Amino acid sequence: MSDAFDRAVMRDEFARRAGALDGCRIGFWVHATVFVAVNLMLFVIWLVTGAGFPWFLFPLLGWGIGMAVHAAVYRAKVNSHWEELARIRAGWGG
Repeated sequence: MSDAFDRAVMRDEFARRAGALDGCRIGFWVHATVFVAVNLMLFVIWLVTGAGFPWFLFPLLGWGIGMAVHAAVYRAKVNSHWEELARIRAGWGG
């Protein structure tokens, strides 16, 4: 295989991974937006119905754990992506 061919293959692989990373980013922000909207709605319902026992905290905390895991996975993918970019650039000599 030629050097130009190897570079083209690496460039295509990097572009594919960048597209997958964009999908992860969009998924995270959709999850975060829905998390805030739903929990804000639950808080308002709690306020309107008399602000008794703060039951809205249970779904907030449970879903918050899921958000934290999602953020950690997204961050790991971003870090992996940048490490791969550094490896590819080092292989290109620039």
